[in-house]
Amino acid sequence: MIQYSWLAHFVILSWLLFRILRWVLPDRMAIGVAFVVTLLLSMIDNVFMLYFVALLDPLGLLLPLLALRNIADLLTTIAWPRITLYELLAWLVAGVVFIASALGVFAFDLYAVGYNDPAVVIIATTTSLYFAWRKQGLFLAISVLGYILWSFDFGSSNYFDYVFHALMVPVLAIQLMYRLIGLAKGKDKTADSAQDER
Repeated sequence: MIQYSWLAHFVILSWLLFRILRWVLPDRMAIGVAFVVTLLLSMIDNVFMLYFVALLDPLGLLLPLLALRNIADLLTTIAWPRITLYELLAWLVAGVVFIASALGVFAFDLYAVGYNDPAVVIIATTTSLYFAWRKQGLFLAISVLGYILWSFDFGSSNYFDYVFHALMVPVLAIQLMYRLIGLAKGKDKTADSAQDER
């Protein structure tokens, strides 16, 4: 059985190579080459893959699913639900506060809340209801599936390991910059990150 960790890292590395290769190759050729190269790297016991895994673990659900969504958006004509500028800003601020608290900047540690059963139930339910109301199917799936995996102790006993990753903070910051530049130019930049990066 293929381990989820291997599959998740395979998706992320393939996406990174795809984003680089599409500068010089057609999209469909770029994704094919990216998959082949990633597969070869994954089959070889090398230092690069060990460092790559160590850098991203625990990977969770968020980054791999967003990477797949971005690939699907660039290769298809799927119309994804929009994310508002206010939501983007709120998520960025929440991410910064979350990481700062985990690093001991504040007197409280939000990461530790992910071990608390009642708190996780409230967080998962609230976020799931919000994403359902906003018709954000991908994020709803991440919230619900993350809770299910956490409940069965699939890989981590902390809920946030499934639904958040520290790398989302720079990703959100870059996306916010794109939005603000778009607003300054008078363009519509309310689409999500995948659409903006076409």
